[in-house]
Amino acid sequence: MDKATQVYKKINHIPTGRAISMLTHEFMNRKPIKGLGITYTKERIPFEKVGGILDAKRDKMAPAIWSKNGKRLKPNIKKHIMTTILSYTPKKAIKQVVLIGSLTGLQYKDDSDLDVNVVVDPPELVKELWEIRRSKNEKIIPGTSHKFNVFLVGFEEEVPIYQDSHFGVYDVVNDGWIVDPPPPSSYRKPKDKFWAELVTARMHANEFIRKVDNFERSKREVKKLKKSDRMCVPWKLPTAQERVVKDLKELMTFLNELNMGRKFAYRWGWGIPRVGYRNILYKFVHKWLPKKYQAILEELEELKQKSNEENASNSGNK
Repeated sequence: MDKATQVYKKINHIPTGRAISMLTHEFMNRKPIKGLGITYTKERIPFEKVGGILDAKRDKMAPAIWSKNGKRLKPNIKKHIMTTILSYTPKKAIKQVVLIGSLTGLQYKDDSDLDVNVVVDPPELVKELWEIRRSKNEKIIPGTSHKFNVFLVGFEEEVPIYQDSHFGVYDVVNDGWIVDPPPPSSYRKPKDKFWAELVTARMHANEFIRKVDNFERSKREVKKLKKSDRMCVPWKLPTAQERVVKDLKELMTFLNELNMGRKFAYRWGWGIPRVGYRNILYKFVHKWLPKKYQAILEELEELKQKSNEENASNSGNK
C-alpha cells in the first residue's frame, strides 16, 4: 500500500481543517530541493517545476513525438509546432521556442498535452496574441493522441534557461536539449513522493463531493415541494430554493478556488505546474473523481464560462 493511502486511512475521520493543519508540518519541514541554488527557510514551502506529476513512469519517451532513441523531435511534430505558431506570431518576434512538460520525460499519459513555450519580443505581444493563441490551443496533433498548447512569454533581457525544470527542455528551433531528460533511475512513484499532497487533495475532493451531494439533495427537495400541496407550509418552497442557490454558490466558489490554485501553480514559471497541493488537487478532482462528480464539475465549468462570456459581452455593450 502506498504512503498516501496509509496516511489517509489514519486521518480520514479527522475534520478537514484539523487534518490540513496537521499536514502543514510536513510541508514546512521538507528538506530543500537539491540543485536549485536557493536557500529555503521553514517559513517558505519549497516548490519544484514539474509536469505530469501523478502519471506513471514509462519505459521510453512518447513514440508519437520523439525519434526511436528519444533524442530528437520527429520532423512532422516540429513542422506542426512551427506552422501553428507562425500562423499568428511574427517570425521576427520569436526569441525562443521550447518544448516543456511531461512529454519531455518518461512520466506521461497516452493523451498528455504537448506544451510549448514561445518567448516573444516585444512583451506586449503576449496580450495582443492572447485570444488567437487560445483559439489554436487544445487541438489534437494529426497522427497522435496529444493536444498541442502554446504558452506565450514576454522577453525580458534574456531568454529563460529553465535550470529547475523537473523534466527535459527541448529547443524546437535548434533541435537540441537545453535540459536533458532525467535518467530513468531518478523517478519515484508519485503516491510515495507526493503522499502528503495527495492526502490533502483527497480530503478537499471529498469536500467537493459533499457539496455536490448537498446541492443535489436541495434540488430534489425543491422538485418535491413543487409537486406537493404548498398551502400548508408556504414558506418551505422559497426556503428550499434559497438553499439551492446557496449550495450552487458554494460549488462555484470551490471551482473558482480550484482554478485559481491551478493558475497560481503555473504562474511560478513557464506554464509548467509546480509541486504543491493546489496543482495536485486540480489533477485529483479532474481525473480521479467518480464519473458522476466529474460530469457535474464539467457542468459547473460550462456555467462559469457562459457567465464570463455574458459579463464580457455586457461590458462591451456599455
